[in-house]
Amino acid sequence: MQRSSVLLPEPLGPNIILTSRSATSSETPLINPEQFQGKDLMVFPCLVSHSKFSQRGIGKQLIEAAEKETFNQKRKGIATIGYFWDFWFMPAKYFLNLGFKVVVRRGEEAILWKQFDQTAEPPTFREENYKFKPIKGKVVIDLFWSTFCLTSDVEAQRVREIVSEYGGTVILNEYSADNQSILQQYGISRRIYVNGKIVEVGPEIEKEELRQEIENAKIKI
Repeated sequence: MQRSSVLLPEPLGPNIILTSRSATSSETPLINPEQFQGKDLMVFPCLVSHSKFSQRGIGKQLIEAAEKETFNQKRKGIATIGYFWDFWFMPAKYFLNLGFKVVVRRGEEAILWKQFDQTAEPPTFREENYKFKPIKGKVVIDLFWSTFCLTSDVEAQRVREIVSEYGGTVILNEYSADNQSILQQYGISRRIYVNGKIVEVGPEIEKEELRQEIENAKIKI
C-alpha cells in the first residue's frame, strides 16, 4: 500500500493523507484501513482544516492536489467517506459540490468518488461481521481501532486507561485495522462496543462517558 502526504506551502499548513493499492485478481482489493474497499483507487480518509484557515479555499486546494497525485500514480479514481449530517466532520455535501458522486449510501454515511477512468470499479462497503461474546460476570469492551487515524490512536489509549481502573472486572479485546486479516474478518475499522452495545461518542471518546457506559453495563450483568 502506498501512502503519501500532500502538503500546501506554509502558512496554510493543513495536509491530507492519501493511500492507494493496486490489486490484481490474486490479491485482496484493499485501498486503505477504512470501512470500504476498492481497486486501483486513491483514497483519503479525512480532510480537516483548522478553523483559523476557514473560508480561504484550502480544502478545495487540498482536493485538487490529491487529484493530481491520483493521476501521477495512474489511479483510476479517488474516493472517501462523507456524511449526510449537520456536523463539521466530512460533510458529504461539501464533496458533492466539488464534483464527487455518491457510490452507495448507508444511513448517514456514503462512499463518494470521482471516476477518472471508465474501467474503474466502484468501491464498496466492507461486510461487517461482529458478534458479541459475553463473559459471565464481566463487562466486555471490544475496541476496533487503527494507527492510521491519530484520533483513533488517542481514543484507544483512553479506553485502555479506563479499563485499567476496573481491574479484572472489565475485559478489553482489541482489534487493530492495521492488521489486514482482522480488518477483512470483521469489516470494521473503528468502533467501540460495551457488552455488544455500540458506544456513540463522536471523534474521540470522553473518559467519563465510557465510565458511565461501563457502570450501566455492570448493573445489567
